[in-house]
Amino acid sequence: MFEQTFYALIRFSNISKLLNKLIHSFLLNHSSIEIVYFTGLGWAILPQPWEIDSPWGPLRSWRLLTILAAVPSLLSGVCLFTLPESPKFLLAAGKPDEALRVLKKVYTTNTGESEQSYPVGYSEDTKRL
Repeated sequence: MFEQTFYALIRFSNISKLLNKLIHSFLLNHSSIEIVYFTGLGWAILPQPWEIDSPWGPLRSWRLLTILAAVPSLLSGVCLFTLPESPKFLLAAGKPDEALRVLKKVYTTNTGESEQSYPVGYSEDTKRL
């Protein structure tokens, strides 16, 4: 899920063609790694004959595999609620104050400097656009 969203965002951006190809190649390889990972996880877990008693019923190998396979999706869902909207979307929605706040937060996280040292701002004319 993450790969497709990320690829859609970078596909139409103004980054170099080489960087675009490198990112595309990484995303294709990452998907391949996921397939191999989950296949190997299934081969390692499913043949196991053990059973653990739990309050929700017996925990068998196929249930453990289902739980482990659901973890990445659950983490993605949590990220959807914790990550801010993209500045591009906020500007398109007519919310330049929020977009600037998000950009300042990213700047602070990436550089370790304060938000007041962020080199970009906007004027009242820019706000009306």
